[in-house]
Amino acid sequence: MGFLGWLFKGNQPQGSTNSKQSSGASTSGANESAFPELPEASEQVEKPHVITFGDFVGECAYSANGRYRLVWRDTDDNYSNFGHRRSGAGGYILLEGNNILLKGRVARPNDGKVANNGTFILNDWGFGDALKGTFLAFDKSGKSLLTKKFKANLFNNGLSADGHYAVCQTCGTDYESHNERFFLFDLDTGSNLENWAPETGRAFDYEFSQPGIIRLVYRNLGGFRFTYKGESLDQAAYADAMLLHGDAADALEFIHRMVRTTSGELQGQWAEKILKGTRRVLSVLPPADEARMASAYRYQGQCLEGLGNQEAALASYDKALALKPGIGIKGRADKLRKGLAQKS
Repeated sequence: MGFLGWLFKGNQPQGSTNSKQSSGASTSGANESAFPELPEASEQVEKPHVITFGDFVGECAYSANGRYRLVWRDTDDNYSNFGHRRSGAGGYILLEGNNILLKGRVARPNDGKVANNGTFILNDWGFGDALKGTFLAFDKSGKSLLTKKFKANLFNNGLSADGHYAVCQTCGTDYESHNERFFLFDLDTGSNLENWAPETGRAFDYEFSQPGIIRLVYRNLGGFRFTYKGESLDQAAYADAMLLHGDAADALEFIHRMVRTTSGELQGQWAEKILKGTRRVLSVLPPADEARMASAYRYQGQCLEGLGNQEAALASYDKALALKPGIGIKGRADKLRKGLAQKS
C-alpha cells in the first residue's frame, strides 16, 4: 500500500484543485493564505513528512535554507487510487514561502527533494507492473533539467544543497547496466556524470560535503565517502561499522565476502576484526536461523584457527557442522581434530 496508502485510507479529501490541470508543470503566483507558515530554517525536518495545503495532501521536503517546499502526492486527483496502479496521475506543488511557484503532474511521484535555488527532483515510479522508473529534475520555473528513464525500479535519490548535483539509486533488474547502480547527475549540464555499483550497497541518504566527493549514509552505520567515480575512501571505517553495528544478515554477508577474498585463510588484524563480528552476529541471531548460525560458527572457527586457537576453532567448526552438516568444513575440522589428537 505504501506510506500514503494507509494515510489516505479513511482520510480522503473531497476534490482537488488539480482535477482540470494539464500534464507537466505550470506556474502560479497565487498566495494560499490557508497554507501553514514556513518554519525557520533551523526547524526544517531532514526527511519528508505529510502536510495539507488546502485540499492538496502530500509528502513535503524543504530546502536546506528554508526558502522552498516541494509537496507531492502519489495518488489520483480524488485520493481514491494510490500506490500501484495503471492510471490516475499524481501531482506536485513547489512553493517559495507561501507562494505557489509551480503545479505539475507526474504518474507516480516519490522521493521529492528541493535545493536552495529551487531546483527539485522526483522519482517517477510509473504505472503498471514492469520494472521501471524515471528520474526527473526541474528548475524553479518548471524547466526540465534532466529526464532519465530506467529499466529498473528506483530505490531513492539525493540532491546537493546548491542544486548542482543529484543522484539516484536503482534496484535489482535483469538489465545489467541498470542493476543495483548509483547514478550521479550534473544538473547544470543535464548529463549523467558517472554510474557505479556501491560496494556498500544501497544508501539511506546522500551528502555532497566536498568537491568531487559524495558521502553515502546508512542507517545504524553512519556515512562513508566515495569519489564521484565510485572509489571508496572509507573502506576500513565501513568494515568496522558493518561488523559491529550492521544488521546480522548484512554483517554475515559482508563477512562472507571478506573471507572469500582471503581464500578462507584469516590471520592477524582482519581475523580479529571478523572474529568480533561473528561473535556479535551469533549474539543477535535467533537460534531458529540455523543456516546463518552455522555460517557464523564456521567463520568464527576460521578466525580462531588463523589466530592459533585450535581448540576453540574446532569447537566452532563442530557447532557449525551440527547445525548444517554440508556446510563444507568437515575436512578442515577432521584435519584439525587429528592434529590436536597427535599433540596430546
